[in-house]
Formats: sequence, C-alpha cells, structure tokens
Amino acid sequence: MPAHPPELLPYRLAVYGAFGLVCALLFFAILRSVVGDLYGRDPSAGTPPSPMACLEDLDRLYAQVSARAVQPAPGGLEAPLLARELIHRGRKGMGVAFCDDASGLAVHH
Repeated sequence: MPAHPPELLPYRLAVYGAFGLVCALLFFAILRSVVGDLYGRDPSAGTPPSPMACLEDLDRLYAQVSARAVQPAPGGLEAPLLARELIHRGRKGMGVAFCDDASGLAVHH
C-alpha cells in the first residue's frame, strides 16, 4: 500500500486547506493585536475622564488598599504562633534538627 493513496488526495487537500486557513486567521489576529499595541488604538467612544476624576479614583483605590493592610490575618494567627508555623514549614522534610519550644530539646524532622 502506498504511503499516500491517490484516492485520498482531495481529502488531504481539503484538510491542508482548512488547516492553512485556521493558521492564517490566527496569524492575522496576532499580527493585528501586536500592531494595535505598538501603534495605539483609537480612543474608546466617550469623553476621557478629567484629571480630577482620575485623582478621585486613585484616592479611592488607595483608601481600599490601606484599609485591607490593617485588617487582621485570616484565622487570627498571632506573631509567635505564625513564626513557629513558618519555621516548622520551612524545615519540614529537610532533615534539619531544631529546638522544640515546649521541651527545649532538639527534634529531628
């Protein structure tokens, strides 16, 4: 049996054509996106916001971020407990001996 049967030539050409069309559309979409990013796009419909509106949005977003920064950690971990947990996780599985807080003895994990 030949590697490429001649009776399947129309099918092969149709599949190659469809594949080429999909590749060309994808290439065009990527090229259009890159050119649009490099050379800019038309401004969106509508008027651009005023500088004061931008400053108000910036102040509002900064206030939201600042409010989140002072919220307690989820689960209410205190600093010593959190430090102990981080030390345990950092050394877990590494075969490192460290001093256990409760007994003062070296524990090998």
